Amino acid sequence: MNKKLMLLIATLNMFLIPISTASDLIGDLDHHSQNTALSEGNYENKPPDPPIITGPTSGETRVMYSYNITINDPNGDFIRGYLIDFGDTTENHSCCPIPGNITIQVSRKWHHPGLYNIKTKAADEHGAWSKWSETLTVNITETDNTPPTIEIIKPVKAVYVQNKKIFSFPATLIIGKIDIEAEASDNETIITRVDFYVNNILKKRDYIKPYTWQWNETVFGKFKIKTTTYDIAGNQKSYEITLWKII
Repeated sequence: MNKKLMLLIATLNMFLIPISTASDLIGDLDHHSQNTALSEGNYENKPPDPPIITGPTSGETRVMYSYNITINDPNGDFIRGYLIDFGDTTENHSCCPIPGNITIQVSRKWHHPGLYNIKTKAADEHGAWSKWSETLTVNITETDNTPPTIEIIKPVKAVYVQNKKIFSFPATLIIGKIDIEAEASDNETIITRVDFYVNNILKKRDYIKPYTWQWNETVFGKFKIKTTTYDIAGNQKSYEITLWKII
């Protein structure tokens, strides 16, 4: 019996615990220690699953894009870091332990046109690395400096009564409500929104085709209707008409 065990028995005996009970207690502790060691010895750590990366697959130079990285660890271990290969550079993110089932958002912009293959992998709290994720290919083109096109296609020069065209006319005359409809397009990128103005006062922002706004205000007089469209690169173009509205 080693000195530490003898000291523990003597201490327990001081508190009126019988030696047999103390020996049993020590035996239980020793048995628990063996079982714990056995359990830890049989533990099989599995690395995180290959992450899943999602986000835009096309874009322009000098524009920031966001990507989501979903990481899952089969053991439920914490994640202590991850690598991201953006095709032109690799970023190593070491972090405080984060949950083993999480989606992380990262951002990236490229300064040169080309095809970029993005992939990522993650490490758990034991230092085990996952395999690389499937590659996400991003096509980056030169920044678009060409503005989109826009036109107000309704109303035209005619008389409208309660949103219905009655007959053509040298000017645009509206009686009652009217749907203002705009047609916008961009040959290089995509349209992000169309704004509708009356006398330079913003009335609506429309993000989805068809771009339309119903003007149902009770007014009388001459007005300027303007639509302004924007593309993803920030280019803009406006189109304006003048009309008369009665009630």
